[in-house]
Amino acid sequence: FRSGTRMDNGSFNFNARKGKIGFNAFVSGNVRPFVTTPSSYDRTSMDSTGRTVLLHQDGTGHFKRGGYESGLGFDYTVNERNSISASIAFDRFGNNGTGSVNQMQTVMDANSLPVSIVSTINNTNSKFNFHTTDAGLSYKKTFAKEDKELDIDANTSIGTNRGSAS
Repeated sequence: FRSGTRMDNGSFNFNARKGKIGFNAFVSGNVRPFVTTPSSYDRTSMDSTGRTVLLHQDGTGHFKRGGYESGLGFDYTVNERNSISASIAFDRFGNNGTGSVNQMQTVMDANSLPVSIVSTINNTNSKFNFHTTDAGLSYKKTFAKEDKELDIDANTSIGTNRGSAS
């Protein structure tokens, strides 16, 4: 049995440069292992005929989540006034939850005797994840005149989301 906000994280970064060429790479990720969360609820109310209605619920939920991000990049200095760089990154995140709730509803008459008892079990299951890919290409030109430069950038991002619940 675990409770709380335990999270496991990791990361690796690499950067290198030789002369006019630079390269970088990274990967990072995290996971929150399955956590079990108990729940309990009791309510007493009256229906429209004055009978007492007792509702009792108890259950547990199990939830985990995690994701990662990774990428590559490079830059190239063509000469002292012109440079090019490019990058690509991948992301993925998801979570998964399951649970069960036992529910009992008892209707009592004026003498506190049960008129009806209804028991149900509600099971739940949910999943969600998304994945994206981001890419970019840049060109930079500096001019002899101070504070003058030209930047041309092209960026794109595509992704998908998927979810289900029952």
